[in-house]
Amino acid sequence: MSLTNPFAASAVALVLASGASASNLLYNADFEIPSGLSTEFELTGYGLVGESVADEWYVFHNTQGTTLTRLIPSTISPGGTMLHVKTDGASNGIEQVLGAFDTGPACVEEGVWIYVEDGSVLIGAGNGGQTGADLILAENDTWTYVTASNSFCPVNLFIIYAASAGGASFYVDKASVEPLSCQGPPGDLNLDGAVNGADLAALLGTWGPCTGCNADLNHDSIVNGADLAILLANWGC
Repeated sequence: MSLTNPFAASAVALVLASGASASNLLYNADFEIPSGLSTEFELTGYGLVGESVADEWYVFHNTQGTTLTRLIPSTISPGGTMLHVKTDGASNGIEQVLGAFDTGPACVEEGVWIYVEDGSVLIGAGNGGQTGADLILAENDTWTYVTASNSFCPVNLFIIYAASAGGASFYVDKASVEPLSCQGPPGDLNLDGAVNGADLAALLGTWGPCTGCNADLNHDSIVNGADLAILLANWGC
């Protein structure tokens, strides 16, 4: 399908401004720098990390599958390029490592423009393998700027993966991961600067349906094992 720019000039200016922050932890956030492979590259396998066609952005497979990446002229940033990612495996996609495991800021704001052509796509920021979906965007055939805050800390990895079982096809441009000032990391329910036994007690005290509770760490209107897992992953962070 051909992509057309659905934005007026003022919106395009906003897009350009969104990639200009000096606090952005991502390298090649605009997907302007090629990796040197080619403009199109395909990887097949399971549990692997390999280069994409965009420098410092890597393909990662959590399941068996094939992922194609290609750099093409951006339809949202005139004169720039965007990255097309097409994968047939769930939880497969692209990522960027920001630092060593157990290092990095406790809190960040993630942002990226995404055009979902098929399936659904997740973004997340976290501590290496302790990184999950902070937001999921389903197919909508339009450019959408999505933002989220990390559920796991500290942050040294940013992921953009297929969230649907059959994979996904999507376009990305203008990504960002920016540190935030915070009183405590995700799971610090009493805001004393650390995740510890006091926070565990607070979470267990609100167990069950609880819309808007600060113990509902994944914002699904219930405090349960998923929230407990997030808290325990951030223990002592």
